[in-house]
Amino acid sequence: MKRSRYFSNKVSFLDPSVLIGLSGSLIFIGFAVAMGGSFSSFLNKPSFLIVFGGTFFVCLASFSLSDIIKTLWISLSLLIRRERSIQKAAIQIIKGSEIAYTSGILQLQQSYLDQIRGYSFLYDGVSCLIDGMSGKDCQEMMKRRMMSTYASQMNAVSVLNKGGEIAPAMGLIGTLIGLVQMLSNLSDPTTIGPSMSVALITTFYGALLAYLFFLPLASKLERDAQRELLLNQLCLVGLEAIDKLENPRRTEIELNSALPPDCQIMYYRGVASKKS
Repeated sequence: MKRSRYFSNKVSFLDPSVLIGLSGSLIFIGFAVAMGGSFSSFLNKPSFLIVFGGTFFVCLASFSLSDIIKTLWISLSLLIRRERSIQKAAIQIIKGSEIAYTSGILQLQQSYLDQIRGYSFLYDGVSCLIDGMSGKDCQEMMKRRMMSTYASQMNAVSVLNKGGEIAPAMGLIGTLIGLVQMLSNLSDPTTIGPSMSVALITTFYGALLAYLFFLPLASKLERDAQRELLLNQLCLVGLEAIDKLENPRRTEIELNSALPPDCQIMYYRGVASKKS
């Protein structure tokens, strides 16, 4: 069975930040609920249907079903941390540029491809150059792939942000429904409690769904998408350097010009200091 491309890169370990953040917030809220009463008072079927069902179908009206399914897969991929350090990628790019500069592009098909297998974007681009594709065609193809991936990730961010907007609105709608039911049956005291419960619990469900799931996942995914975009842009610089058989020292300067100050590398200066 073909694996999803969001899980196709080399996996090192589970990313604890998402799990700890989401589970930690739920645990603290659970403790607060348990200290004040029973969990059963926070379980309400009508409220659940209004918030969760309403949020899903309004999102479905705003996006397509395939967009929602892709967002689910991408969100699950946030639980997995991939071994794709930007500094390590830059060093691998310089090594590839060095091999191409001294021995030619065909020498990259030996051990170098195995070293960059975890960086699928760089791996595929170098493979195309080894197979004889022109540098211009390779650049254009990889740019289209880069922007397509980024657009897909940002579409998932839009779905999550929309869910974060809709969930509290569904909670407000449930609150209004509960209040209307309560006010229309004031003559029957037995209906006041259940109606007020729907009014309050739906607001709780909406806030919980938006601020504990949708919005944190959207922020995490947007950050990862920006990081992957930067990584792929560095790979494009590397592919151009490899194709042109550029001096690897110049490649290092070009990479550092695109890197944030805290991520810049000193590959040749480090080698020189070790020799001295």
